[in-house]
Order: sequence, then C-alpha cells, then structure tokens
Amino acid sequence: MKSDHVDGGFLLDLTVTDWEKDKSQPWTFDITPRAACQVGESGTEITITELYDEVTRRIDDGVFIGQLEAAISRTYAYYLGKFAMVSVNDKNVEGVSIEMGENHTSETFTFSDVTCAIAAGLGTPEAGQFRDKSSGWFVFCNGRAVISADKSALTGWGGGGLPIFQPKHRPFLGTVFFVAENAERLPWTTTKSAINEDSEVWQQAKRQMSSVGRVVVSFLDGRYTDEGTEVASKDLQEVTKAPVNLMRAAVAQKRTFEAPKPRTSPRTTKIQYDAQVDQVQAIAKYLKRPSMSGSDIGRHTFNYFYRNEVGEE
Repeated sequence: MKSDHVDGGFLLDLTVTDWEKDKSQPWTFDITPRAACQVGESGTEITITELYDEVTRRIDDGVFIGQLEAAISRTYAYYLGKFAMVSVNDKNVEGVSIEMGENHTSETFTFSDVTCAIAAGLGTPEAGQFRDKSSGWFVFCNGRAVISADKSALTGWGGGGLPIFQPKHRPFLGTVFFVAENAERLPWTTTKSAINEDSEVWQQAKRQMSSVGRVVVSFLDGRYTDEGTEVASKDLQEVTKAPVNLMRAAVAQKRTFEAPKPRTSPRTTKIQYDAQVDQVQAIAKYLKRPSMSGSDIGRHTFNYFYRNEVGEE
C-alpha cells in the first residue's frame, strides 16, 4: 500500500504469510514514511498479489469487472470527479448522475448529533422513459450511498406509510442524506454498505420519509387511468420543472411539492362504437393494411374526417 499526501505519506509492504507467523503482542505493521508530494499528486495505491485461485477466476469471469465498476459508480457518486478518482484497469470510473426536479418536498431534522435531509419529487426521464434504476429511495451516509433505488418495505413501501411500489410510481425519486462528524452515529452497518434497521435515527427518518414522499406518490396515483400503468414523461415535464442534482435538492431550504390543480374539464374522451366486421375488413383492405385492428381503423377514419371535413391538422 502506497499513500501520498501534501503533508506526507507512507509505504506498507506486507507479506501476509510471514505476518501471520509473528505471534508477538501487540501486533504491528512496519510502515515506512514517505516525503510530502506535490499538490495534485496525492492518492492511494493498493497492490495485491498471490491471490487465491478462486479469486483470480472470479476476476477473470468477464462479469466481475463490470459489477465492480457499477458498484463504485453508484456508491461514490458524489466523490468521483470532485474529491477523488477511482480507476479499474487504468480506466477512470465516473459517478452515476441522477437528477431530481426542482418541484419537490424537503425536510431536515437532527437526532443524536446526526443531521438528516430528506427530499422527494420526480426524477428526470432517460431517453423518454422513467427507469427502475433511477426511481425509489436513495440513502447516503456522509456522502456514501448505502441504499440505491429501493422500492421495498425497507424504505417504507408497502409497509403502511407508502403503498406497494408499482410501475406508475417510476417517476418517484426520494433521497435521504445522513451527515455526522462521528461516523459511528450514522445508521449504517459495520461494513458501511447497508442500513442498520434497528438504529433510532433510521426509524425516525423512515417515518419522515413516508410523510415527505406521500404527496408525490398521491400525485402519481391520481394520474392512473384504465389505459395502463406506464407513465409517459412528456406530460410530467411541466410539473417536474428544471432538474437539479440530488445534493442541491438535499441542502435546499424546506419546500413542498406543488401538484398541479385538477383540470376543470378533461382534454380527452373515449370514442367507442360497434361496426360490421365485413365493413371494417373492407376498409383495412382498401388501405392495403389487412392486419389493422378495429382501434387503428377508428383512429384513421376519425383523423381523415377531422382533417378533410373540419379542416384542422
């Protein structure tokens, strides 16, 4: 292990098999000091050799490297490119970028020396669609992601506070940022990769999360129609407003999600009628599209009349 810093660094060259044989107490490591480095040259390099065969096979299986890069990108999203760089096989890993709409609800509270900032709103679509990987709750402890895109009872879904997550909820995006000077106060496990569900500060946050997220979920529930649960992104842009990064949303002043007022009259209506099968087939044949459905023919004839008789495009 080699670590360089402007205030000085160190070098640790450890042969584990030899170190294991040393039974003296207390056990120590032989650390060699290194001179201070120049600004911009600081960093830590860890080199591991003599790996177990099963570890070598796992690294070479063609899947592990991609999983590792994805985990680093997700977990250290707010450090990468700002405060640190991590490379895998000499390739810099970029942090995942997720944005929340400016129209969102946020609250902050402090519990046992831990500050917690909660925000919930609408995410931004990717290629016109809201993706599972960018929806649900994201939880951070001192900037490190410990929960990503969670839609389970762990974060309150289907547990009384919020309904069971459904496809119509895909635009939902919620964030929780825990910050504490003493990292032991944070509600994470010893591996810093999961939430300690028994933590009092987590229990308090979970109650607040349900309260903050409910108004956004209620808005999405109100948009549900018999036409299906897929949520189109186009008609949500006006509600979402300008996108902001999650950190900015977390530290913003307290605000409340503003759901649009119900329309006084619907913009669309459903047209249904029966028609003779042979006549429908005759129209499809005339259009040289024999596989057209009755719904497609209805839309085509409606558009034809509206364009040619009413004179509107």
